[in-house]
Amino acid sequence: MKKEYERRRYILEKAEKLKEKGLILKEISEIVGVSERTIKRWKKYKRELGIRGLKPLSRRPKRTVKARILTKEMIREIEDLRKENPYYGKVKVRELLLRKGYKIGLSSVGNGIKKLIESNRISKVSVLTCENERKRIRKFNGYSQRLPKGYSTQVQIDHMVLDIKGKEIRQFCAYSKDYKLSVYQVYEQARSQDAKDFLYEVIEEMPFKIKDIQVDGGSEFRLHFEQACKELNIPLFVLPPSSPDLNAGVERLNRICQEEHYLRHFNELSNKLDDLRIFVKQKQNDYNYFRLHRSLVINDRLFSPMEFFNLKRAICL
Repeated sequence: MKKEYERRRYILEKAEKLKEKGLILKEISEIVGVSERTIKRWKKYKRELGIRGLKPLSRRPKRTVKARILTKEMIREIEDLRKENPYYGKVKVRELLLRKGYKIGLSSVGNGIKKLIESNRISKVSVLTCENERKRIRKFNGYSQRLPKGYSTQVQIDHMVLDIKGKEIRQFCAYSKDYKLSVYQVYEQARSQDAKDFLYEVIEEMPFKIKDIQVDGGSEFRLHFEQACKELNIPLFVLPPSSPDLNAGVERLNRICQEEHYLRHFNELSNKLDDLRIFVKQKQNDYNYFRLHRSLVINDRLFSPMEFFNLKRAICL
């Protein structure tokens, strides 16, 4: 504080000398490196209180709170309460401590719980929750395998549930990443046998040999479907949980079906399966042969999936 007092005194004396030489306050402020407002305030303090007015005011808070130290006894009490009530947080633990006569703040209880967790004397609530509600982790002991990181498959298959005039219908979709070609089919249920039947339909209608398939972890893509892939010698890859971004192509295709096919023609639709299958195949044909895609471009020209496939095949030949 003494150094600050001497600095202020020196600056005011220098400012007075510069003023006597005819400099204005703005120029003086730039020379001494202190704002005009501060110089005026210091002059006011000196005029009203004399030289002691230049002493800096204390910055100590008017009220200070004495830090409470967590004693070993308190730590033990917090540990015992958390072991008796493993799902209690700092608010409830503090309330129990107050009832026992301890004077302790909320932050201190939180710090105590944190230290006990770090020293492995108690467990986090999240750890306890995971132990009690642990999800079953899929083990790949059959033909399918987890999709390797960064690996790109040729065909994506998915299914969605549709409500057609009060009746639930399941639609399976297959999507080719390279050519945007698609195959649809509708079923009353989404069983692994239905997925197997759809797989044979995809193999028959896709104009190329399928080298691999990716699916999500749904039960419809196990058992009969997985066995069919094995018999056909088609590698089957399963996406990691909660990763729809890796299935983006077929997910987008599902949305196109909902918006451009079902919602657009909803009033004309029948909820009978045979009628829906005719409708679905018509829309599949429109999508593959006539719907232009902005991502299928050759020499600044847009093409439909089948046009693009035929051009690519012609170039390769």
